[in-house]
Order: sequence, then structure tokens, then C-alpha cells
Amino acid sequence: MSRTSLKRAGAKIEPKASSEDQSLIQTLQAEHVVIDDSPMPSADELTKYKELDPRLVDYFMRIADEERAMRHEATKQSMDIIAKDSKGKHQERVLGLIFAFVSLLGFLGTTIIALYLDKPWLAAIFSTLSIAGIVSAFVTGAKQKRIALSQHSSAPVSVTDAGRCCF
Repeated sequence: MSRTSLKRAGAKIEPKASSEDQSLIQTLQAEHVVIDDSPMPSADELTKYKELDPRLVDYFMRIADEERAMRHEATKQSMDIIAKDSKGKHQERVLGLIFAFVSLLGFLGTTIIALYLDKPWLAAIFSTLSIAGIVSAFVTGAKQKRIALSQHSSAPVSVTDAGRCCF
């Protein structure tokens, strides 16, 4: 079913204890971990189980099929949740853009009406508000994009991700 392999190696350099010999001692450590989350035993174990009781092999195969079906259902449900969340975020962004555009049109319309009515101070206030709104939207958007990129690049890699991407 699913076998994940993770290899990790590290090196450590330490100064030697004697003061007359300044060479370094190097230590190399290597570690190999295999995580097997399959309900099916290995082939050797299956033959031993079959010697004990031939029905055990069928039992393990049924359990493996149930496990596979459960994983597929869990994956499908997870993908459905992610799709609904993504759709909700998209709708929220679209509504935000529409609201921002309508607000900007309102401020610019008020500025035009104020200029038409010969109220330059009111026109200056509303034009400043509309320009400030546009600038703040760009600054906030750039800041959020920078934060999202930094979080994406520094996200930790889990053991299963490491197994899938490296092996």
C-alpha cells in the first residue's frame, strides 16, 4: 500500500582533546527510517500466516481493500472541502472587488458633483479619499502577497511530503 522512506544524514566536527594536535575529529551520522502503514504484511509473513490458517490471507486482502476504500473516501472528502473553501474565498474576493469599485465610483461621483456645485474643498476631500483608497488597496495587496510567499517558502515539509518529493 504505502511505504514512506526518509533518509537523514548529519555531520559534526569537533576539535580533538589534546592541545598539541589541532586536527579535527569528524563524525558522520546517517539514519534511515521506513514507515510502513500498510495493513498487508510482507510476502514472507503472508506465507507464514497461510501455513497457520489459509483464511488469514483472505482476511488481510479484505482489510487492505477496506483500507484503500477508506483512504479514497477520505481523500475525496478532503478535496471537496478544499474546493468549497476555495470557491468561498473566490466569491469573497469578487464581492470585495465589486464593493471597492462601487465605492470608488461613489467617491469620484461625489467629487464631480462637488466641483459642479462649486465646492472645491469638498471635491478635494473626496478625491483625496478615493486616491487614498486606491493606494491603500495596492499597498495592502502587495503586503499580503509578500506574506503569503514567505509563508509558502518557509512551510515545513512533513515526513510523507519528504517521501513523495524525494524518493
